[in-house]
Amino acid sequence: MPGLNGVMISNRKGVALDNWEISWINWDGNKNNRTLYATICNDNYRPNGMIASVKGNNCVIKNNAFENAMCGSALEVSGSGYQVYTNSFFDLGFPEGQASGAQPFADAISTIQCVNSSVTSNYIENATDVGIVVGLDAATGCQVRFNTIRNTTAHGFAGIHIRGEFNQAGSLISDNVIESGYDKLAYGIFVGEGPWGWSGTFASAVGQIVYNTITGAVVNLAVDHVASGEIRYNTVYGAKGTYGLSCSWPAEYTTGATGSALLQPGSVYRTYSPGGCTPYADAPPSSRIESPATGFLYQEGASVTLYADASDPDSSPARVDFYAGSTLLGSDYSAPFSLTSTNAPPGIFTLTTVACDSSGFGPTSAPVVVTVNAAPLVSFTAPASGTVYPVGSTVTVSTSASDPDGTVARVDFYVNGGLLASDTAAPFSLTASGVPYGDYVVQAVAYDNRGGSKASSAIIVYVR
Repeated sequence: MPGLNGVMISNRKGVALDNWEISWINWDGNKNNRTLYATICNDNYRPNGMIASVKGNNCVIKNNAFENAMCGSALEVSGSGYQVYTNSFFDLGFPEGQASGAQPFADAISTIQCVNSSVTSNYIENATDVGIVVGLDAATGCQVRFNTIRNTTAHGFAGIHIRGEFNQAGSLISDNVIESGYDKLAYGIFVGEGPWGWSGTFASAVGQIVYNTITGAVVNLAVDHVASGEIRYNTVYGAKGTYGLSCSWPAEYTTGATGSALLQPGSVYRTYSPGGCTPYADAPPSSRIESPATGFLYQEGASVTLYADASDPDSSPARVDFYAGSTLLGSDYSAPFSLTSTNAPPGIFTLTTVACDSSGFGPTSAPVVVTVNAAPLVSFTAPASGTVYPVGSTVTVSTSASDPDGTVARVDFYVNGGLLASDTAAPFSLTASGVPYGDYVVQAVAYDNRGGSKASSAIIVYVR
């Protein structure tokens, strides 16, 4: 609709209409052909840049496609008992610097009132303000679940913003997936007040924010200025970038003023205020290897278990990485931190650990140097397996024994499974006289000067 200067469908200033449905419509706000940005998208007239602004109870908005909203919101909805589901939203608003209006940004879905209502299974891509705003007014019993929000090419302020002005007790924001390309979303989920330039500080109940997956934002999960609620069991990873709305320090998870809210562990302290934020000078985690100690000797092929202690002055270590030299052996994500490496090869190894918390990596621990002793080598040189001797013969069994990193201390000779004799000097051999009739399975076991041992292949000797 070129030249359209107002919202496409609206009853936001009128009486709520009940029991209606909007479905299977492709709504195009035609933002690229509308030129009155400064008039439509300033603070007073941003609603005129919306696509739909509706108010009603027990209504349904489903299976629509919304795209190219100028500013404000693609869909603004208010009421109780409504359902918004399986809609798609694309390319909403203008990124910073690409429009002449004062506020050219657009949300996908803004809930004014969300009382006993649901916003579920919607797909949102490239909203330049917020994907879903929860609680611009009362949001008791509001469910926001199973939505996918992605910012791949356009900057956005947040995937989901749970506002802090009004009571949201009984609300449930769960099982949403929020993904950001590099430097696209400032926040994955923001709970409470953020650096949006508001006046005043809010603190109210925010319900449950649980089991969401957020990745790639500058700050994946931020909580500040809330009185109570539950923010737990969310998966956050891959925070990166600097597009942080005056808070350009990436973090997986930050908390500020949180009242009595139940919080998942692993946050760094950061409080937000209009126009900015105050980050705590986050102390990095530290770690040390508790066991083994420097100088410990292992035998080739052994299982080596490393134990580490890790601490963080202002949060909890999220994991500990274990290294041998520059090679990462593996990681442990929960205390007590340990790692078992099997079938150790021979050599001298410098072991270190690095602990990581929600804001980054700590320093490398003090090194621990251990040795894995190479096993000695032994093989028979005479007789050949299968040799036949007359009854009563003198039989000499000879071996070649060596050690890659030390000396051979002795060779034990076993005949038919029993230890018959040992030799402590090279050449290592066994001589038996008057050998009676029988079949004899002979095996040698070499021992080195550091306790390592290895058995030879067995030979069989016949006396007839």
